[in-house]
Amino acid sequence: MLLQRTTVLYGVISLLFLGILTASMMVDSLLIVLIILLGVYGLALSFRYPFILLVAYAVAIPFEDILRIGGFFNTLTKGFGLLFGFLYFLTHFRQMKFSAVPAVWWGWLGWNILSILWTPNDHFAAIWFSISTYVQLFFMMLLMVNILQHDPKRIPILLTFYSIATTVTSLYSILNFIQGVELSEGTRTGAFQEQSVAHFAAMIVPGLLYIIYKILHSKSILHKIWLSPIALIQIMAVILSGTRSAWMGLTVAILFLLLAKFNWKKAVAIIVVSGVVLWGVNAIPQLEQNIAARSEQAIDSGGSGRTKIWEHAVGVFAEHLVIGTGSGTYHKHQDYPPYGAHNIYLGAAIQTGIIGLLLMVFALWQTFRAPSANKLNLFLKALLIAYLVQSFFLETTITKYFWLAIGLALGAGTFHIPTFRLPLRARTVTKKEQVQV
Repeated sequence: MLLQRTTVLYGVISLLFLGILTASMMVDSLLIVLIILLGVYGLALSFRYPFILLVAYAVAIPFEDILRIGGFFNTLTKGFGLLFGFLYFLTHFRQMKFSAVPAVWWGWLGWNILSILWTPNDHFAAIWFSISTYVQLFFMMLLMVNILQHDPKRIPILLTFYSIATTVTSLYSILNFIQGVELSEGTRTGAFQEQSVAHFAAMIVPGLLYIIYKILHSKSILHKIWLSPIALIQIMAVILSGTRSAWMGLTVAILFLLLAKFNWKKAVAIIVVSGVVLWGVNAIPQLEQNIAARSEQAIDSGGSGRTKIWEHAVGVFAEHLVIGTGSGTYHKHQDYPPYGAHNIYLGAAIQTGIIGLLLMVFALWQTFRAPSANKLNLFLKALLIAYLVQSFFLETTITKYFWLAIGLALGAGTFHIPTFRLPLRARTVTKKEQVQV
């Protein structure tokens, strides 16, 4: 009986690294070799189970700011993503379904690529960066949709590991607050130095919403009890971030979860959690002052100057109404600071015109209403709602967590494209009458 190729592969790798391990013990470099050994075994397993690399990619997203390795990969997150894409495409090319992503999303990507035709040459670097980023994130999402549609039971696994990662980063931010660490944005607290606090809060959203969803729908009291402190940790991190867009997005998403299938148990649970959060805010004077300061700033400065940015953006849009300025080139048209439109809808209108805006809005709507029999369908819609609200105040289309949410939503169920066929009349089978002689 012939041995399976996988067994032979593992056998060869085992013998090879047992030899290296033996040699390393002689030169006192055991730790390095053990790390290499684990890495190679992980890679070998990934050939058989590419989903391992997708989990690694998702877990790395909240830590991306401290996982910068430079070079071609730039970040370890990108490295996991490219490796997953390569292995999955290599081993599952014949099973790939490009139609798993709605055609309108392909149209949106194509229109962004076409915008290079009418973009001035001196804006080439900006549009190239935007398009290359979109292509990478889009195809990562396509592969994720394929692997999740093949087995939707993987979605809870992916979300569980992602929630663990966001819990760890939330603890980092709380520790920074307790220690009084001064990060890059003053009193606002994130997990790591030089990290965008707004994007830090946005990365927590999927993990936090998933835990809240599990608390609301779990039938086990013990399950609710041990998940509640984890939810409170992440809620505290979002509050400490001072990110008003995240506050608004989470509020609307939680209301959706409550109203979609309303019952008094859910309402009581939310009231209790809200009471604990408010008590915690009032019990920490500095935290209460930070929240008050952020709220007052929103009124005084028009949302950190967003109203002025949007007013300027509308003027640029009026000058490039139909086809836009070119994907990723709006900052080339700004007179004051080049931070983008702080709104993905207005940003799409400016950079890709009315056509690009309509394609993006319709694509998001198709994603939201994509049919799914998955039990997590309600959670996935709430997650999309949170990001759609937050995207009114934050640029999210160039972020991995945004496309992770799109991939989860489309991966939960097959996107059905209606086909038109002529009705066929059903044939009736009748027994032939016996002929009498």
